[in-house]
Amino acid sequence: MPHNFEALKGKLYVNNPDKWDAFIPIDPAEFYKLWTKDLPGAPFVSIDFTGGGQGDMRISSRHNNSELFYAEQYFDTPRGTMDIKEIRIEDPAMRCKGLGKIFLDNQFNVARRWGLKSLFLVAGRENGPFFWSRRGAYIGVSPVVSESCQPLTFFKRDIKYGLCRLEKSLSEEFEQKVRTSLVEDGLNTNCVIARLPGVFNGRSMAFELLSCVTAFRVSFHLDDARQMKQVHENMSDIKALRVNMAATFS
Repeated sequence: MPHNFEALKGKLYVNNPDKWDAFIPIDPAEFYKLWTKDLPGAPFVSIDFTGGGQGDMRISSRHNNSELFYAEQYFDTPRGTMDIKEIRIEDPAMRCKGLGKIFLDNQFNVARRWGLKSLFLVAGRENGPFFWSRRGAYIGVSPVVSESCQPLTFFKRDIKYGLCRLEKSLSEEFEQKVRTSLVEDGLNTNCVIARLPGVFNGRSMAFELLSCVTAFRVSFHLDDARQMKQVHENMSDIKALRVNMAATFS
């Protein structure tokens, strides 16, 4: 039965609607609803199928003629993966309000319905490594490079540099726990560090240390029960965030 894409005009654009059923096993209206649930403003989703079950997807939202946020992704249905290429919260008033968590939770819900197994992204400088590590994203693995060039190798290098640079700002106990994690926790090291307690001059020691990390690839694996449990624990306030976001834009 053909889908009624015309009813979603202004909300969902698809460059080749005839390919929808072959690569996205979700009704378009339900797909849009899942993807944009509780996102502020007027979300617009654009999908460009590029062949072979791959494609590009963009989502943006505007409110009062201003762009609130923008995200761009690349999906590969046969491989069961989604790469989040860029996320921008354009409106400063929308930052630190839980928008990132709501967006990520929607990603998980869509990915499960879609049948995708893994989400990947690059955690950029500044608050990116801390934010995504707190959300439970593991350090990614690249199947095409040697161990010396793996993301974990570069992450450990950056953390060791940060320990030296911030030596006078970190407690001895904090530093020891970090060094232990670098040896014992593998791809989960970033998550362990992000949750370590400790404050210096009003700032989280973990935030300061992870701010020394250059951009690194992280991943969420939906069939990894341990990781998803960790993610769920750090998304325990998602219902309250959704209620507050809806109230703000009601």
